[in-house]
Amino acid sequence: MTFDRPLEQTMLQQLLLVRHAQTEENLKRRIQGQRDTPLSDTGVQQARRVAEVLRGEPINALWTSPLQRARHTAEQIQRFHNCDLTEQPDLIERHFGKFEGRPVQTLFDAEAAHSGDPQTLTIPGGESMTDLLQRVDRLWQACQHASHHHLVLVGHAGLFRPLIGRILNLSFSEWFHLPQANTCLHRFRFNEDGELTAWQLNDHEHCL
Repeated sequence: MTFDRPLEQTMLQQLLLVRHAQTEENLKRRIQGQRDTPLSDTGVQQARRVAEVLRGEPINALWTSPLQRARHTAEQIQRFHNCDLTEQPDLIERHFGKFEGRPVQTLFDAEAAHSGDPQTLTIPGGESMTDLLQRVDRLWQACQHASHHHLVLVGHAGLFRPLIGRILNLSFSEWFHLPQANTCLHRFRFNEDGELTAWQLNDHEHCL
């Protein structure tokens, strides 16, 4: 498996995805989407904990979703690293339109009523799966062309699932329900030719 990159070599040796820490909406099982929800008290502790876990990592750059639950998580990580923190618009969570603020089950029910096919479900006022996947492709291209050896992305479950699918060349059914705990880590390692050599998904042993 290789990068879709026109250069002979790539700077990127490790890509680390960090899901944001817990919010009250996570606890209540409500869809957040692009609503700008803050971390819960437990989430603040989780962000500090994952920052400690990553303290010894040779992080060169941090990219974060502009939403505060991700940015606040990223800011805790940045405390231990001499690197810039950059807001990356394409890291924002999927827009779930009218479902935002509602129980997660309402979206599951809508998918079931739509022949059980979330790929073609229209979300009123939201982001289509096609638009989301195009955004993921842009983000992946940006990662491939990043001039960093160790890049960390702090973002959201609904965005990381298709990104992981893109990196690992998974089918929709393989990536759509990938489990992701708050502050879980997804690691990907590459050689100088851009070949994926190792990966680890949903590492959450450190999670509170």
